[in-house]
Amino acid sequence: MKPYQFENLILLMGTNPLPNYVIADYFLQENQNISKIWLIYSKENNLQGGTLTYAENLEKIISHKWKKVHPSLEFPLEKVGLSDVSRAMTIQSEIKKSRLKEGAKEASFHLNYTGGTKSMSTHIYWILRDFSKEEIIGNISFSYLDARNFRLVSDDDNQIIENDLRKKICLPFEDMIGLHGYQILTKKKNTEKFEKAAQIFKEYVDHNTTKERRNKIKQCEEGGKWLEVYIANKLEQKKLEHLTKEISTYVEIRQNISMKHPKWAGGRSNFEMDVMVVYGYQLTGISCTVQDVSMKCKQKGFEVILRSKQIGGDESKSILITGSDKYQTELLQQQLIVDTGGNTKNIKVFGLDDLRKEKYFFKELKRFIFTE
Repeated sequence: MKPYQFENLILLMGTNPLPNYVIADYFLQENQNISKIWLIYSKENNLQGGTLTYAENLEKIISHKWKKVHPSLEFPLEKVGLSDVSRAMTIQSEIKKSRLKEGAKEASFHLNYTGGTKSMSTHIYWILRDFSKEEIIGNISFSYLDARNFRLVSDDDNQIIENDLRKKICLPFEDMIGLHGYQILTKKKNTEKFEKAAQIFKEYVDHNTTKERRNKIKQCEEGGKWLEVYIANKLEQKKLEHLTKEISTYVEIRQNISMKHPKWAGGRSNFEMDVMVVYGYQLTGISCTVQDVSMKCKQKGFEVILRSKQIGGDESKSILITGSDKYQTELLQQQLIVDTGGNTKNIKVFGLDDLRKEKYFFKELKRFIFTE
């Protein structure tokens, strides 16, 4: 049995629903026989946080895309709540009591165990394998999403089902933030035009620009808004000029968007992202500042890393562009990596010296965003 020939897809809901969307979308593209998607989530109680909201967010986006074009898929999606995701006996009992085993002897199942906690995925993996042996359910196959290289891997024979899913799964930015429960407040109209931003950029990076004039640019030009305008527009140009048609099809670039979470009270917790690049389903958040003060730059770095993960999940990348010199830039990158548990593949800091080498800068920017 091929890994994608089954009627029932089982997904485990953790606090990052993005991998589950990727898996569901891929299999729905490849398999017209899927009739049910089971979302196994944790119930909120004194023992654990709940993930039902993430399951509902996922269902909403799957329904919007697939309800009319995948006629065999039943809505609403099946949801199974677990009261204790750390106890195998509780999981086994609650799955047996669910509708999962109704008519299951003749049906085939596929579990992708990327989501959920490690204990949850381990327990459910072995429970479902035992169910199949005991003929409580029919045949079952397994897979996982390798987040390091975006591959979908079959657990049964360790074969790669699909390479680099970023070229297969295209998730619009609104749907990405919707998965995590965020909403776009406003798409702010930036008064800065690219021509003006390019002029300021040229003067700012010029070696002949005096320190006094550069400080005046920092103080008067909206704290670097011109820089995000310039970066976003140049990235759009570079996308069209230098990326292959195959890759550019899956690239979306957004600038200066304000977002909120409906559970946040008041307006103080709303946040903005300067520039966002979505490659397939991977988000890269970019924060731009002309500041060269270490502490202020570091705060901007922490924020872009936090916000990128909040709306793009663990697969996201973060870029900080500052006015710092080479030494401060390298030190800042090392500090952000150590303090946030990141690495050079998902955190990158650029400084004034990089901006002065414009061709090199955009080459490195492109390499960081579009490679593993």
